[in-house]
This record gives sequence, C-alpha cells and structure tokens, in this order.
Amino acid sequence: SICQSLLCLDLVSFPVLISSYLFVSSLDALFVCLPPALSTSSNSLSDNIQLVLKSPCHGVLLPGLLRVFPDAKFVMIKRPPEISVPSTASLLYNVCKDIFRARKVERGACREMALAPIKLTKNNIKEVETIPNKLVELDYNKLVADPAGVVEYLHQELGIKDSIDPEFRAAIEKYVEDHPSDKFGKHRYNMEEFGLSKEKIEELA
Repeated sequence: SICQSLLCLDLVSFPVLISSYLFVSSLDALFVCLPPALSTSSNSLSDNIQLVLKSPCHGVLLPGLLRVFPDAKFVMIKRPPEISVPSTASLLYNVCKDIFRARKVERGACREMALAPIKLTKNNIKEVETIPNKLVELDYNKLVADPAGVVEYLHQELGIKDSIDPEFRAAIEKYVEDHPSDKFGKHRYNMEEFGLSKEKIEELA
C-alpha cells in the first residue's frame, strides 16, 4: 500500500475547534470534524491508501483519536526530555515572537507550555500500550542514524506489505542528504535561558 503524508493535517488545522479545546470536558468533541476532513482529503484516492498524520499534538489526544479511529496505529518518537523540552520551549518562543509582534513573549510561559503535555502524553501512552499492536515506539537517535532502517522496521511493525527495496532505500538516503537538519540554520537553545535544569525537567516530567 501507499502512504499519503498529510503533514499539516492535525487539530491545529481546525481553527473552529481551538477555543473549544480549552473548555470541553470530553476531548472526543474535538474530533467530530476529523473523519469528514479525512474523507474529503482522500476521496480521490484509491482504497489502498494509508493516511499518515504527523503532529506532536496527537500525543496528548491518543485515547480520543483511538475512539474515533479504532483502526489507527501510532508511532511515538522518543527523545530525552532534557533535549526535547528546551527545544520545544525555544520553538514556541520564536513562533510566538512572530505571531505577537506587539507583545512581549515571556520565556517562562513558553517553558510551561513545553512542560505541560509531558505527563498527559506519558499517561496516554501507557493506556494505548495496553492494546496490542497499536503503538510503536522509536528512539530519536536511531531515526537520525539510520532513517531507511527505521522505515523498514516500521513497515514490519505496522504490517505494511510494501518492501524497502534498494531504490526506495536510496531515495530515503538521497532525501536525507539533500535536507540536512541545519540546512536553514542551526536551532540554538539551552535549558538555562528558560529557567530549566536536567534535574528540574526530570522532576516535572
């Protein structure tokens, strides 16, 4: 089967739901628009298509997504929190600076936004882990070191019948070569600028 990546399709793509996100008692209410949207996105494709949605936002919403899409499978890329938390805080800080140009953006607020989803995501993963063949966990460093090998592993774990032939592997390696992580500049950040330390992150996470 063919994987069709919809890299920008996630809850953030539905502005009408954003305000509701803060107030609804059941997160299931947020997913009512997703099946029609997916149907619209894929109605011109064959029945042999697997839709792949990529968004870190889904980590805090796994149970609700699973109730709406019972056949879904999830891939969770794991990275040490002492790296991922300040990285996320820095990303939020820079994005917010661009959005709220006339306002001062507090690093402390970005730190809290980066920390908030961690416990919820961890609890959700534990819940999904109780269901066989629903979750595949990957080490971030392995993905960076051997992306083609990780894709092959995912195909095996997710039951995707397409084989990773030499041409496919070469295409992945060529893409990685042409798109280095620092192609558009290196993302520089540190824990201290957001009032963080490894010990504090471990305690809060």
